[in-house]
Amino acid sequence: MTGVPSFSLGASGTLYNMAQSLSSHLNQFFSDTRAHWNQRFNAHMIDVTGGMRYINNTYIRTHQRGYNTGNDKMPNMSFSLFDKTTSGADDAYKSLSYYVSTDYNYRETYYLTAGLSMETASTFGRELATAMQLGGVSWGFFPSVQAAWVVTSEPWFGSHGWLNYLKVHAGFDLSGNDDLDYTASRSYFTANRMLNAVDGLNIGNIGNTTLQWETTRRWTAGVDMNLLENRLTLQANVFKGYTDNLLTLKRLAYVSGLRENWSNEGSMENTGFDLSLHAKLVNTKDWNAALGLSLGHYTNTLTALSNNNAAFTTDIYGATLLTQVGSPVGLFYGHKTDGVYQNTDQALADGYTVVTKTGAVKAFSGGDMRFVDKTPDQVINDDDRDVIGDPNPDLFGNLHGSLGYKRLSVNVVFNYSLGNDVFNYQRSILEGGSRFFNQTTAMTNRWRVEDQQTDIPRITYGDPLGNNRFSDRWIEDGSYLRLKSLTLRYKMPLNNLYIKGFTLWGSAHNLLTLTRYLGGDPEGSAGNSVLSQGIDRGLLPQSRTFTLGATINL
Repeated sequence: MTGVPSFSLGASGTLYNMAQSLSSHLNQFFSDTRAHWNQRFNAHMIDVTGGMRYINNTYIRTHQRGYNTGNDKMPNMSFSLFDKTTSGADDAYKSLSYYVSTDYNYRETYYLTAGLSMETASTFGRELATAMQLGGVSWGFFPSVQAAWVVTSEPWFGSHGWLNYLKVHAGFDLSGNDDLDYTASRSYFTANRMLNAVDGLNIGNIGNTTLQWETTRRWTAGVDMNLLENRLTLQANVFKGYTDNLLTLKRLAYVSGLRENWSNEGSMENTGFDLSLHAKLVNTKDWNAALGLSLGHYTNTLTALSNNNAAFTTDIYGATLLTQVGSPVGLFYGHKTDGVYQNTDQALADGYTVVTKTGAVKAFSGGDMRFVDKTPDQVINDDDRDVIGDPNPDLFGNLHGSLGYKRLSVNVVFNYSLGNDVFNYQRSILEGGSRFFNQTTAMTNRWRVEDQQTDIPRITYGDPLGNNRFSDRWIEDGSYLRLKSLTLRYKMPLNNLYIKGFTLWGSAHNLLTLTRYLGGDPEGSAGNSVLSQGIDRGLLPQSRTFTLGATINL
């Protein structure tokens, strides 16, 4: 067709245009039914809550694609002439949990909270060794208990001008994580078209029928204090947790025909603390002001792997994660780089090569990435990989403050994180320069001529030298300071028999983020698992929102 761009894809022939049709249907049902009872018996107070939570999600998708319609005015699938394909998905997820929680206190001095949940989910296998079987379904049981003592409520404590409130507390809980693919425990086939001519089936997954919850046993202890006539509030907590049956997407041998498979692998230890301070700076008839700070820190260490393994790697969204006994979980594992070869003489002096899948040996040239040869054998391959980043932050928390004058008040909250690394998956695609995707404007600075000073390699179709492989080129500092919320309130003066109070307010969220991260959101992660932290897969960033409202007290 004259005037229509085209490109050739080998066995696919020459493609002039493409028509697509996508239909998807998502149903989500959520129910949380609960009952509540409380009663006071003299100095004893008891509060009981119990309920049932049910989730049922279904997702059906049909995707059709074809090439070379008669012209661009015929975008429908009925006009597609070449290489018609149909793909889709039919997924379902169900979970059911029963729970009960009891709170007890004696004289507002001694507190005890105990809870128990009984849960099941369709994502897990039916041959769980550590779960209870009821009605042909595997159930997990997750208890918790918390105890606290308000020391300042004791009759013998007396009055202390500088210490107004003191509570010590400790607790234990067992929790389960089920953040994995809906079909992880099932075996199934997927449709595939081979050589653009023959339709067939491939093994889509080998189900793991023993797949179960990733469980965490966590002990906590802390202290809450009010000081200086309640003008200063201090809360400090420490915790230690042990996670077993880590949910891991593990790479499989090529002979299996699959890339990876979900499994429960090993154990992890997690230790940390959090600290918060809140100070009332001014509190007069007309003025009030307060400032607060919270900070947290944690370290996690892999303590064991199954089958006496010392380490393994997991591939998620182009990132390779290292799981190794004695190290933090989820470390980024790839190639270290030392810039771009500015000319061919530099590349020849190093003499580095790569061996392709066909066994061909290719030498690096001007414009290629300069990788660190860890071995060193002048061959750049997987043996040269090293730890290139850690998604775990050194510190995280928030800053908050308030200021009020008579009936007008303003509140502000900042969130922050320091020292965490992020894999910018989206940038690795949009600055890869080796495939038929739109690229960012940063690619205008790619290497083109000898002695050009740049940190972006040349464009080569297919990337035969692996310039765009997973490396520290795609790892960025994810530290940030974010203005999370800003709220302005005004209490209207009223003298009304029916309306006791009327407040106008406006709030804004995610107004400003200060960061050196180039992606949309430094807080983004591919999932809730420890093995998906710090992977920005291009989801929509947190949106800026503005809300106006009124509160009426009757």
